[in-house]
Amino acid sequence: MDLTDLFKELGVRVDEDLPPAVMKRISVDLEAYHLELADRGYRYDLRGSQSRPNAIELARSAEYAINSSVRSAGMLGAASGIAGMFGVPPEALARIVQTYRLAQRIAIIYGHDPDSDRGGMHVRRAMSAAWGFELPEQANVDLKLSDFRGVMRAGLPALHDGSAWMARTLTKTATAAVGRRVSRWVPGFGAGMALVQARRLAREQGNRIHQSILSNWTSPTASSFEDAVEITA
Repeated sequence: MDLTDLFKELGVRVDEDLPPAVMKRISVDLEAYHLELADRGYRYDLRGSQSRPNAIELARSAEYAINSSVRSAGMLGAASGIAGMFGVPPEALARIVQTYRLAQRIAIIYGHDPDSDRGGMHVRRAMSAAWGFELPEQANVDLKLSDFRGVMRAGLPALHDGSAWMARTLTKTATAAVGRRVSRWVPGFGAGMALVQARRLAREQGNRIHQSILSNWTSPTASSFEDAVEITA
């Protein structure tokens, strides 16, 4: 995905929601990602399948997803580091999108559909874990990425619904994390230092996302045991 085109599309707001075409472009396609994983020899969970993968196989797939995100974050950080403090807002927004897509990918690996209510909730919980804040009950609604533009341009705290609260919190947290990097203030070393620091942050966030989604996963053995208990009850 071209980053410039992404920012242009994110900047377009129709009513209160992002255009469906933009949301579709930002989100990870379930079937396409299944094909990508299978093509590269990685496994993913499918509830109800007769041959579900074990925890080790899924962890390997999650590591593949995290590594891909880390590489992208490093390149983004290097490019943003050249711009100094002027690169903070666009990098913060791009990092939010990257963690959102990584959370979707790992959710898919562990058998969730990000477009479903249940899958979407796992993604939001993983996002809050990645950025280090608690997800309150009122934020347990669909995340509207369209709220980011207004928050970043004006810093308005006027919206009180769950999606707006989460957009505001993500924007504030991401901007602070990106802006406080030492590389912003070191002329001549910005790109290299930014690359290393961006990769480190992405790795830490990827591990948190993985642990968040893994904590709600039920192994094939445990599922079979629970089904057996339910049948005999």
